[in-house]
Amino acid sequence: MGRAATALLAISVVLYLVAMFTAPFRTGAPDPHPWADGWQVLLTGWMGLFFGIFAWLANPLVFAAWWLIAKRRRTQALALAVLALLFGLSFLTQHRIVVNEAGGVEPVHLDAIGYWCWLAGFGAAAIGAALLPGRTGTRAAG
Repeated sequence: MGRAATALLAISVVLYLVAMFTAPFRTGAPDPHPWADGWQVLLTGWMGLFFGIFAWLANPLVFAAWWLIAKRRRTQALALAVLALLFGLSFLTQHRIVVNEAGGVEPVHLDAIGYWCWLAGFGAAAIGAALLPGRTGTRAAG
């Protein structure tokens, strides 16, 4: 793996870890407050799938992309990292989310650092995957 791809993989992981220990968004009105840290959203975010919120799927996609980057599987890593980025971006369309087990909803405010670190990590993974060497040489005619 080239130096740039290795550096971007490391940057991606560090950004993801920063996102895990900071608030990804705030909820509520008129006085928005942090809802949870990123690691809590990671553990509970899969429940959003039942409400049509698919952004959480970015997490397993980026984990797989990191593994494929380490294995130097450029095409597959790039595809998964781009999908992770797209799923992550889909959260921008959420204006309200369910915030408790009673089904209460509150407005979402994406002005917390965690969400943006999370997205930037996916972007770094995608660029790192794109910088992996492609296939060189051609198959010999048999």
